[in-house]
Amino acid sequence: MRQNLVFLILIGLFGVLAISLATRDRASHAVPLPIAPSASASTPEAPISSQSAAPSPSASAAPATSVAKLGRPLRVIGNGWETLAPIVLANGGLEPKKDSDVGKAGIEAAVRVARELDDFEAALARGGSDGDGADVAVIPLPNLVASYQKLQALRPVVVFASAWSRGREVITAKQPLDKLPASGEVHLATDGTPAASYFGLFAAELAGVAPARLRAVEPGDAKIHLSALSRREFKAADQKDVLLSTAEAVRFAPIVLVCSAAFVEKHSDSVEHFVEAWLAGAKRLASDPTTSARSISALDNAPEPITLLAALGDLVPIGLGENAELLGLSGRGAVTIDSLTLRMWRLAREAKWITVAQPERSLVVTGPVAQIVRADPSQLRAAPSADAAPKLAKGARALIVVRAPKDSAESAIGFVAGVFQRSPIRVSAAEPKLAESLVRVSSERFGLPQGRLLTGTTAARGAEAVVEVMPVP
Repeated sequence: MRQNLVFLILIGLFGVLAISLATRDRASHAVPLPIAPSASASTPEAPISSQSAAPSPSASAAPATSVAKLGRPLRVIGNGWETLAPIVLANGGLEPKKDSDVGKAGIEAAVRVARELDDFEAALARGGSDGDGADVAVIPLPNLVASYQKLQALRPVVVFASAWSRGREVITAKQPLDKLPASGEVHLATDGTPAASYFGLFAAELAGVAPARLRAVEPGDAKIHLSALSRREFKAADQKDVLLSTAEAVRFAPIVLVCSAAFVEKHSDSVEHFVEAWLAGAKRLASDPTTSARSISALDNAPEPITLLAALGDLVPIGLGENAELLGLSGRGAVTIDSLTLRMWRLAREAKWITVAQPERSLVVTGPVAQIVRADPSQLRAAPSADAAPKLAKGARALIVVRAPKDSAESAIGFVAGVFQRSPIRVSAAEPKLAESLVRVSSERFGLPQGRLLTGTTAARGAEAVVEVMPVP
């Protein structure tokens, strides 16, 4: 009897369970998906210079599609047809064209050629909303330093380096640079162009003449010790007196694209597309310079093809890979836009050519170039390097001799080797082992190829290193 009662109770309990299962709500069970990294999550990115004049785009920033559109042509001014050639080709001329490479990049461009420094200052001050103004100026870096005092309220910044000046600036003198007066005033004749003038300051200091000892005079002055001139102002009769040019100091005077910091911050996508179009035009120019020169020469007021080709020959294009190095995104080289700017600024201040204080922030904005590299790393190409094992011509005399204190010798060696990229660099010291150590440490610190620096036997005084820039083989 008891067994039957237990059996009936169990049957009842199973029945209740069955009824409850049949009548309860059957909400579907969703397995949680993995949470994607949020916009504020930390993700590895290409290195961005901490000294950038504008902050790098943060992960929490609005997407590019929400950036305010320009709504008008992007206005560009440059100091010569040759410096503007890539964008003129990409734009199909000076006026906006929707079917051009620039138009296909989603922007329009209006290009204007000018020569005088005042024209660039006025155009940047007016801004691109004015028909006579500009959003982008394509000028030598020394021009930016020389104009900064007038333009500092705009916070002008460099967004891209387009080319190196090669031989457009020339140093002449009746005697070698190491024979300049050891004391007193040294008279430097210039033609007034910043690129040539600053090159003169640079060469004189390397030769041991402090900028404060230099006195700028007009060409033709009877007391001239050395002259720094633009190639276009150079006379054939002075050819025998040429000591140095940017054909040797090939990484001293870059042509740079300059905008106001506010414009880059507000229209970073337009600047990025403009740089992409510039790269496309530079590629076209490099692939067929003759046809490109003829195409540009067909425009109103453009020079003849032979004149334009000669001017293009004085420029060395700077690609995306070298820009990454120059803007501080990669590499260990001593020569960057920042290091060149600081050197020019110091020289001009000590020579009393400018009085404005050096900017507290970098004059470089890395954002547009960094975005192009991130979007398509395949465009990145290594910067060209000099011959790893340069050969010295027998009996060759140094172009310039730099005497550097031991405690700053490595920096001097790295910077000189970076600027005079094509020249053999010979390092001497009072002790041969010290010279060997400086060569080894400098090569490692600045990423110079093995054999780029040579040890020499030039007499050194005490705790100093002698750095000799030898002629290009």
